[in-house]
Amino acid sequence: MKFEKYVNSKLFQTFNKLFDIIVINLMFIFISIVGLGIFTLFPALVATYILLQSISDDNSVSILKGFYIIIKKEYFKAQKLFLIIIFIMGILTFNTMFFYEFAISHQSSLFHFIGLFLFLFIDLFVIGLLLHIFPVYMYFRDLKPLGIIKFSALMVFAYPFKTLLLIILLFGWILLISLQPPIIPFICITIPIYIYLKLFQAIYKVLSNNEISITDSYFN
Repeated sequence: MKFEKYVNSKLFQTFNKLFDIIVINLMFIFISIVGLGIFTLFPALVATYILLQSISDDNSVSILKGFYIIIKKEYFKAQKLFLIIIFIMGILTFNTMFFYEFAISHQSSLFHFIGLFLFLFIDLFVIGLLLHIFPVYMYFRDLKPLGIIKFSALMVFAYPFKTLLLIILLFGWILLISLQPPIIPFICITIPIYIYLKLFQAIYKVLSNNEISITDSYFN
């Protein structure tokens, strides 16, 4: 009876969730490294989001099996999305660096400063867009990669202040883990994602008009 009481306690459930969050983080890092950060990064992120949503919904799913099933189902779609995002980010990075180099040079002009601030604003917008991409992917499974990007952009416009708050928290989190590198293998990815899901899951459930559990759609 005491054992059952302990297992059913909130403290045990909290530690159990934390353990699963750490295991998911370790699995994400391992799978990403195996794929050299190119062939498995986005599929691993999709699996990470879905499994963390399962934890948030208090659903019990095998993490190892979950990664395998989700990556197998979503690999090619996730990779298409990855290629489109890399293409967009490549163009934005080139343009930002181009205007930055001219803005700090002796040949700088008002045009270069305006161009630099314009592309910095676009870069900030794209960061916000990236924060919404995987939840949109997860909740709107019928959307194709371009549709996911468009819907994610709409989320930035629809929730600008929440998105800006998330960006600030993201940079704060990056600063924190840079000061405490030992925590990187354990919670560097999963904690910010889990917080995001807690903040936005009610919104996505209303927008998707879907009462079915995300994990049930994958594992049942």
